[in-house]
Amino acid sequence: MIEILPQSVHFCQKLLHQVKPAQTLEDICRIYKTTMFYIKKNNPDIEQVEAGDCLIIDERDLNFYVVKPTDTLQKIAQKNNTTEEELINKNGCNAVFIGQLLII
Repeated sequence: MIEILPQSVHFCQKLLHQVKPAQTLEDICRIYKTTMFYIKKNNPDIEQVEAGDCLIIDERDLNFYVVKPTDTLQKIAQKNNTTEEELINKNGCNAVFIGQLLII
């Protein structure tokens, strides 16, 4: 049996980020609108990052959106009072597919 998630899903969890090649801590701070202090607080053993490292960004309430058949990034952004650019940065994608979970 396949369970269909509601259109908007809310989770409270740790937000993790896997470092991409050539990505710096400063880049990651910009993506998540946080500071080096909080990233280092959540990852006390980190001095510098390398591709593949997994960082705890923050423990926070996250809102997700489940993509429907007629959705585009622009429509989803408008429905959720955000921008396409913000969705792209948070989710690392330029396109969406039906059933995809997006961080809002």
